[in-house]
Amino acid sequence: MEMVKIERCSATSCSYNDGGHCHTFGINIDQHAECKTFIVANVRGGLLNSSGGAGACLASNCEFNQKMECVAKNIHVDMKSMHPDCSTYRKRK
Repeated sequence: MEMVKIERCSATSCSYNDGGHCHTFGINIDQHAECKTFIVANVRGGLLNSSGGAGACLASNCEFNQKMECVAKNIHVDMKSMHPDCSTYRKRK
């Protein structure tokens, strides 16, 4: 299994964001679909030659969550009320 890639991230104030792309190895998503790797700092973080992926996912009620791993094709992270959320999240039926 490969880590699901972050196709787009609109959290431009995040230190791991460069031009709408995430450059940390893996983000963590909490039970409310919020990106918990989001950090605002004076320094840019991450690896500019790599593309971020979805690490641990605690959103157990998401249809793409299997054993705390994301199985979506890719994910999008978008700002929502001052914090970034996984907008690929879909409530399990």
